[in-house]
Amino acid sequence: MGNPMVNLQERIKELQHAIHENTRKLEAVQQQRLRVEEDIIQCTKETKKRVDMMMEKSEVVDVLQHLGHLLQDEKHLSEQLNGQASADRNQNSDLQEKIGRFTTKARNLSADIMEVKRRLAEAKARNVAAEALIHAPTSRSKT
Repeated sequence: MGNPMVNLQERIKELQHAIHENTRKLEAVQQQRLRVEEDIIQCTKETKKRVDMMMEKSEVVDVLQHLGHLLQDEKHLSEQLNGQASADRNQNSDLQEKIGRFTTKARNLSADIMEVKRRLAEAKARNVAAEALIHAPTSRSKT
């Protein structure tokens, strides 16, 4: 058995060495912890930036979706208008056809009326002539 004082000094040196080693490891861990905290802060900033960008893009997407709906509505209205224009053209064509038929009927009626007037005028002329003959003094009745 050796000197207890020497053993104690060796034990103190071992413990001091262990303390020194653990202090060095603690500092390394603290440095690593600082780097991790800085990384977390950086990641948080990047995440916030990405969220902000996504929100901005979300607004753009919302606007684009709204624009898409407006374009679909415009297309639908345009199709309705084209269909209405086609229906209007068909209706216009039908009306033109009816107008043509009515014009022809009116001309025919006008011609018929003119013919009736002519016949009436002829009949009237015949009646007037006949009346004149009836009321005309005859040479026999005067003598």
